Amino acid sequence: DAMACRYEMNEKIERYELFEDIFGDAKGQVKLKGSLYEFRLYEERSPMVLYQMQNMKNKEDVRKVNPRRIVLGLKISRGFTNADKVFQVNKRCFQSTTSMEARMAVIMSNLSSVQKNQLVCDPFVGSGGCLIPSAYFGAHTFGMDIDMANLHGRLSSARNRLGQEFFKCPIQSHVCSINNNFTQMKLNQPIALVGMDVFQSAFTSKVQFDAIVCDPPYGIRESGRSEDSSEFEDREILSVIDTPMVKEINQSLVKFAATHLKSHGKLVFFLPTFRLTHSVEDLPTHPQLKVIYDCEQPLHRNISRHLIVMKKCN
Repeated sequence: DAMACRYEMNEKIERYELFEDIFGDAKGQVKLKGSLYEFRLYEERSPMVLYQMQNMKNKEDVRKVNPRRIVLGLKISRGFTNADKVFQVNKRCFQSTTSMEARMAVIMSNLSSVQKNQLVCDPFVGSGGCLIPSAYFGAHTFGMDIDMANLHGRLSSARNRLGQEFFKCPIQSHVCSINNNFTQMKLNQPIALVGMDVFQSAFTSKVQFDAIVCDPPYGIRESGRSEDSSEFEDREILSVIDTPMVKEINQSLVKFAATHLKSHGKLVFFLPTFRLTHSVEDLPTHPQLKVIYDCEQPLHRNISRHLIVMKKCN
């Protein structure tokens, strides 16, 4: 079946036969269940064409709309479609308005190519949101943050500077902390949570990580974000997104990664940008790091953040 239409069996066979040259020499039995390999056909149509197809009353007319192209794909893995439920942010003991969204944290972990028993670092650990998926996949985790109070956690009865309650602890713990988030999900605790600034790292070059996954501070106060954490007040972000401080933080992060990543290790982080003026020249650089992915996530009509993936070269 395809989006906006259903095909008859003879129509499906016609599409399979388009790739007869590929399967002509294939040997073995066809198994609809428990097969060793699974192939799928994908049809590409523009959003406008799909919209028109959905509004067609005659289903015969729908099937006559030819796709731009038909692509044959080999299934290599199953997507983590229930990430939001597994890593629910609003169910965690320790959270904040700047906690990384669950699905995005999983994407960042996947892009870092993290493997079981590898060591992953977050130099801006916050509430630990970027490290939780890595721990779930079997990696050892290590967190850094300049805010010591954040590393120690806070009393569940604590209030912010406006006298308002923080998020209510869903497990009713007396102390809300990063460690409690890992305990709550039955994950191995971080190897260490260290109060340190990437500007002035105390590590020697012998300290090496397999991956660094983080969301650097943009200079935006938590109060500047709305409840859904994807919308920003213009006056908050426009005034800080292009400041020397933000650029210096990102450049320090790249320098830290170049020193402490193993060969072929990956740095995954977010970079806030103006949508109309962003270019590769805006990216922090280092001769030992190569940009392999630059993915945009629009946040606002003028603002977006780019998920940057860099790989350390030999």
